[in-house]
Amino acid sequence: MRWFFAPLMALFWLTAIGGPVRGAEPEIWFLAQSRSDWRTLLSDTGPWQDVADHVSVIGTSSWWLQQGSDADILLLFNFAQQHHIKMELETAIIVRPTAAGACGQNDEGYSYVSAIAAQVAVINRLHLHYDIITMDEPIWFGRDDTGPNGCQYPIPELADQVAPIINMFVAQNPDLQLVEIEPVPAVTNLPDWREAQSNFRTLLFQKTGKLIRDLQLDTGWDNPSWQQPLKDMREFTRQQNMGLGYYMYGGAYATNSAQWVSEAIQHMETAEGQFGIIPDQAIFASWSTYPLTDLPETSPTTMTSLVKSYLRTRTRMVASFVGQGVQGRLTSERGKPIANATVNGYVPGVDLTQPLPTTVTPGVVPSNAAFGLLGYRLNIECTCSGENDILIGTIGYQETQGGSNSFNFANIAHGLYWGAYFSSVAVGGTQVSRVIAAPAVTVVQNSAYFAVTPGAQFNLTVPASTIGGEGWYGHAMVLFFDQNGNGISSLFVIPDSGRRLMSTGTTGWDGSFALPALPRVGPGSAPVSVEFPGDDTYRAVTWTPLR
Repeated sequence: MRWFFAPLMALFWLTAIGGPVRGAEPEIWFLAQSRSDWRTLLSDTGPWQDVADHVSVIGTSSWWLQQGSDADILLLFNFAQQHHIKMELETAIIVRPTAAGACGQNDEGYSYVSAIAAQVAVINRLHLHYDIITMDEPIWFGRDDTGPNGCQYPIPELADQVAPIINMFVAQNPDLQLVEIEPVPAVTNLPDWREAQSNFRTLLFQKTGKLIRDLQLDTGWDNPSWQQPLKDMREFTRQQNMGLGYYMYGGAYATNSAQWVSEAIQHMETAEGQFGIIPDQAIFASWSTYPLTDLPETSPTTMTSLVKSYLRTRTRMVASFVGQGVQGRLTSERGKPIANATVNGYVPGVDLTQPLPTTVTPGVVPSNAAFGLLGYRLNIECTCSGENDILIGTIGYQETQGGSNSFNFANIAHGLYWGAYFSSVAVGGTQVSRVIAAPAVTVVQNSAYFAVTPGAQFNLTVPASTIGGEGWYGHAMVLFFDQNGNGISSLFVIPDSGRRLMSTGTTGWDGSFALPALPRVGPGSAPVSVEFPGDDTYRAVTWTPLR
């Protein structure tokens, strides 16, 4: 896409760009049969007509194909056929060894040949036409997983284990397209991941005649290090002439549908609007409790509302430092100026004159819990590591209904402990703990045990932020234990790294804006940012200076 600007504005508009330059719109993939109201989707009057018109692929899982009733399966396939929507089957694709004590037992990614035969039998008996087979993380589970059940096959042997299963499906649907799912950051942690992906694709093509069309990413959104692996995968798939997809997923720690959907929106806006990583397939599915329902598309708590949010018009921001601030222009992706929009300029970190940003997360005490424990972690128990310069105040537990127990945990220390530097700092007039931990340093802080009321509703309150945007690589949490001290469950919160609002502006008729006070942040620090938060029509976009 080519953009033209007035000569006077071009000096700063072209300095750095936030947002994508793309071709065709991503395919919308929708996993339809995992929530209680999914059958309502399949009527012509279901309350999701705006979203339904944009769905390209309906996904199904192998367990549903084997366990679903004939009536339900045919209902879904007939709907897809009537609406010219492709059908996809996701399945574990590595042959599971049958010998006692063999690898691959009780591990995701592996299937007994008999289970695959049962899936193929259903396809054959009901005359189902699948367009796409998606392999459930074959390289991760088959080669990279170092757990006790992983087989850790070399790539040639892994291809030998996968090819017979692919061929069983191809015999039923010869025109099948092949797609692969892998987790990030996980597979990208190994130095030879590019070679492994390329060799697996080549060998599988030789053995099946099917070239892997797309690579889809199960992104660890709760891991602060997801951005670079996603960028690397985008580059790799373009080099391999493959499509890239990723799941528009909420947080693993969400405690209700509204929170899950809100976090999923935040993840997709960060990936697309801030980093410009536009997928070829946008995949909407959930394996967690939330969201509870698919419908209606007008509710902020449903899966179809998440898709509807994704379908808003993408935006584009160009900007540059001018004097002591930033000037720029906000448009739609196709260049239409967005007037009267609010844009905000931020610097990373926390405003020491104001109280710490506080996250309040509700929960329910397990029915067999007797005790709780508060604490926080850095660079451990999170599959993450990074530079931490964090601030944390008093973590609070308060029962709000069905009980009256409460407990607070603050651990202000001074000095060097376990390789981390502990001190205190005044934030908003209150002393809070400051902890500096390098990526290789782990921090584990626990409170004493305290009594909880089984079945009570409670709030977990976590005031936290960072100095200069460094962190959080970790989480705060409440852990629950039974009467004998056995762990039962937990509730985690990943604090935001924090930012300070420095300047606000409103776009003019041509989308131009000026933020007079937004200082440059030097190399080695998290950059300043300019953000359009989005609205009912337009997607959010963030500009950060090129470094």
